[in-house]
Amino acid sequence: MNASYPPNAAQFDRQQAVRTALDRGLHSLAALGGDLVDHANRIGAILWSPPRVVIVGRLKAGKSTLVNADRGAGR
Repeated sequence: MNASYPPNAAQFDRQQAVRTALDRGLHSLAALGGDLVDHANRIGAILWSPPRVVIVGRLKAGKSTLVNADRGAGR
């Protein structure tokens, strides 16, 4: 899988298709009622929230360089 950013049109279409399928599945799960509504909502909150990343390391280990390279700083 190519993880380039920003995604090209084909990658974006695939990502949207996956998001749509997941969203439909969560709605179907919630439609079953009971405690499945809460489960579907929790799963959705995890799927659609931004990722959290922690980077730790020794002083001058290149943590900032890694983050800046990942964010595309300096381009």
